[in-house]
Amino acid sequence: MTVTAQQFLPDTELLDASFRPAEAMHYGLAVVGGTTGLSMVLLDFRRNRIIGICGVSRPATHETGTPEDPAEAFTGALEAAVQSFPWMTNPFRLVKTAWAGWKSTLVPEALFDRDAADRYLRFTHTVGSGETILCRHLVPIGAWDVFAVPESIPNLVAGRFPRSRLVNLSGLLVVSIWINYKNRINAPHLFLHLRDGVADVVLFDGRELGFVNAFRVANQEETAYYLLFVMEQTGLNPEQTPVVLLGDTGNREEVEELLRRYVRHLARGARNPSYSYSYALD
Repeated sequence: MTVTAQQFLPDTELLDASFRPAEAMHYGLAVVGGTTGLSMVLLDFRRNRIIGICGVSRPATHETGTPEDPAEAFTGALEAAVQSFPWMTNPFRLVKTAWAGWKSTLVPEALFDRDAADRYLRFTHTVGSGETILCRHLVPIGAWDVFAVPESIPNLVAGRFPRSRLVNLSGLLVVSIWINYKNRINAPHLFLHLRDGVADVVLFDGRELGFVNAFRVANQEETAYYLLFVMEQTGLNPEQTPVVLLGDTGNREEVEELLRRYVRHLARGARNPSYSYSYALD
């Protein structure tokens, strides 16, 4: 199946009226992309405020069943985003780009050997001939994130965003949970992060990580299954353990209704209190 930029359409454009693309050096840009779409978040450093969220995606009716090239799909999403939001290639003060894949593993920094990165990942995942393995140091949690991406994507990202370095979305998620919740909870919590076709599950008690994994899912029922599977494997009680829902839940009410059949304490993730937020995001 051939994937082109024309298959991706803008699905979100929430921008503060104060945003001035010509003043890009005052802003930070965070980009998350995969095979089904691309999203961006804008930060105004002058006010420490999140001022925009934009993105493109393929309609749910796009052709399926035929294998597609992940690199081709990501390229299509990126080109569609640039066409829809041409300001995204302006010289921003800071750009962070994350690959929304699912092949990754965390290695404690005390045990990490860069020369063994290939073995770490292949122990849990099959790495294809068209993929390359990258490593990123997650300093706040004292671990290395080892992940696979289509081999053309690092150069593609560097070409579009010369000041950016490609990271892994799952690793970024773990660091974000660590930073946002380390002083706010003192008991085990399960964080369920939903994105297209993947459910990330993170166990964190405010001090240390107990579990991290990305499960490929086809529907909401499979998401619930893997959540309960993790609880069973880690000895957590669905009647007692809080579950925090993060990410793109689509029909949020339907997802929450399903999960509440199995877990008693379900809450939506809170915004990062380190930033203020534009009225456009309310």
